[in-house]
Amino acid sequence: GTGPAAHAPVVLRGKALKDATILRVLAVERFGRGLLLLALAYGVHYFQDARTSIKETFDKAIPAARPLASAFNYDLDTSPTVERIRKLLESNQHTLTLVILGLVAYAALQLTEGVGLFLLKRWGEYVAVVGTSAFVPLEVYELSHHVTWLKVVALLVNLAAVAYLLWTKRLFGLRGGHAA
Repeated sequence: GTGPAAHAPVVLRGKALKDATILRVLAVERFGRGLLLLALAYGVHYFQDARTSIKETFDKAIPAARPLASAFNYDLDTSPTVERIRKLLESNQHTLTLVILGLVAYAALQLTEGVGLFLLKRWGEYVAVVGTSAFVPLEVYELSHHVTWLKVVALLVNLAAVAYLLWTKRLFGLRGGHAA
């Protein structure tokens, strides 16, 4: 290219390349989660008025999903998630609107984390640590009711992501902070 050397892009090598790769893998996971949450919010909104037919469809889908669930060692009969979905289908209109707003807000958080991490921005690291840490108590609560390997892996991945970001990126003044 042309122009002054000070304007040349920085080529990532060694430890910086490894860090960028890890952050971008986390970003892709956050994007996927955010898009899934948006799809779920859209689904709740789209079928908000058709709860009866959805409930019937859901009750028919549970037996069809049993082989896949058993492959992951997940019991749909005792699943708190399935019970919550059933309660949600019996909810009133106002409650469903609040659920949609909550899903959209959580999706926005996940997508913001994804953008910040993918662009390798410091603010993205902070958003990821705070956002992920805020939901760790909910994951622990879920594990206290019913332990599955999927929930344990999700918790461990989130804890590892928070620990990695805190330690390697020196967030919140850890190990000397940004100055170090």
